[in-house]
Amino acid sequence: LTHIALRSGRGLEGVLTIASPDGEPFDRSEARILQVFGHQLGVALENVRLLDNLQHERDLLGGILAQMADGVLVVGGDGRVLLANTVARGLFGVEQGQALPDWLVDRMGKGDGDPGARQRIAVAGRVVALSVATLAAGDGVPSATIYVARDVTREVELDRAKSDFVGYVSHELRTPLTTIKMLVRLLLMDAPAEGKQREYLTIIDTQIARQTHLVNNLLDL
Repeated sequence: LTHIALRSGRGLEGVLTIASPDGEPFDRSEARILQVFGHQLGVALENVRLLDNLQHERDLLGGILAQMADGVLVVGGDGRVLLANTVARGLFGVEQGQALPDWLVDRMGKGDGDPGARQRIAVAGRVVALSVATLAAGDGVPSATIYVARDVTREVELDRAKSDFVGYVSHELRTPLTTIKMLVRLLLMDAPAEGKQREYLTIIDTQIARQTHLVNNLLDL
């Protein structure tokens, strides 16, 4: 019997026991060949483990990307999609391996704000907030652009509704208060210094100022 240590770069992987078919002990040259074979087998076992770990990491990354609420789109230097998760495919209508459509390239290149800042683009009736980052090329890694997209259509609609509300309040409440205040001031100019008329007009003027202050506070809020 010959015991062969299965070794790899990580250390001892195990021991393989081989028996001579004729029952005779292995000579030194045969034993040496078997030891080399054992080393190569250990390396092969390590490679299998590394491949298994790599596949596990890929599955984990794929699961994370699939469950993200944001769309993730990775585009290579040649304009082809290297990676697109489910949300990105739904937002942009592109698949992995395809070239980005010209209309999408044009819109992605016209974002407002500083480079790297979140920009907004219109896509198929939706408003998409887009963050852009560059992936520098490295060993075995091509240069690429990473887009993280979020559908903010609802947020834009709410912001527009807020602006409409502020505009409505500003016009419908401020305008009549300004008119009433102006007329009260004119009446005060002709009102006698003493008497109920001036007293009542002064109270009205004070309450109008208070109401104007409340409306301003509402608009600030």
